[in-house]
Amino acid sequence: MSEINFKYDNLKNLLKEYKKVAIAFSGGTDSFLLSYIAKQVLIPDKILLIFINHDFFPSYLKAKTIKRAQFLRIPFLSINISLLHFPNLIANSTNRCYLCKKICFQQLKKTVFNPGFEIICDGTNKTDLILDNRPGIKALNELNIKSPFCEIGLTKQDIFHLYEKLGIKKFILPPNSCLATRVKTGIKLDKSLLSKIDKAENYLIKKGFMGVRVRTDGNQVKIQVFPWQIPYLINIKKEIELVLKKIGFKHITIDKNGYRPIGLDKETYHIESESSNKEALG
Repeated sequence: MSEINFKYDNLKNLLKEYKKVAIAFSGGTDSFLLSYIAKQVLIPDKILLIFINHDFFPSYLKAKTIKRAQFLRIPFLSINISLLHFPNLIANSTNRCYLCKKICFQQLKKTVFNPGFEIICDGTNKTDLILDNRPGIKALNELNIKSPFCEIGLTKQDIFHLYEKLGIKKFILPPNSCLATRVKTGIKLDKSLLSKIDKAENYLIKKGFMGVRVRTDGNQVKIQVFPWQIPYLINIKKEIELVLKKIGFKHITIDKNGYRPIGLDKETYHIESESSNKEALG
């Protein structure tokens, strides 16, 4: 038996042991796969997908998250949290990810208590544990949130291999994170700034760019996209500058190294742009 098949069988056995589980569902690559496999071993009524809809979540992803949950045909619940009402969080200190995760999952635990879902899972994988910039994992541990991929030892590459094995590779999404991560720590988060970042990223995504990050230090923005799309980005820089200046940004630069997540290659993200895979992305 290959290593990936061994891990796959262990994951299914672990989910069977849970018997009833709530899954924190963003619709991204990791939580989608976890939900897809959970449905293989548990009846849908024993699974609840929870979407935490908050101020920092990119707007273009919200509709996609709902559509991907509908595709899975698993009970789905969206809970709204206004993170801008938490002073410690909007101060945007170096522990913002910890605070954000703690607030969101505390609310999630309260939400699923009445329906009787005692076990809550998320899509954190083994590769995430190796990275130094994932303080939110500490909050998950404190709240006893289970991460089945970590328990089984599934890495990000393993997750990509499972997508291929299961014939659902078209559902792999470019990695994303909350809008607060675009803002340099120490700069206060507010609705206006987050809205400008969101609008700028939406524009670039509609232009066909992937892995989009519009990062700001308060004075200028730096645009990141996948490396192979940088020549096109540079080619239309003047058009981009006009649009982003209308949104409210004054100084615009391009990161010529691009955005490089783990496992990045054209084969993994086999779609040329987000708009070319409507079934997977909604």
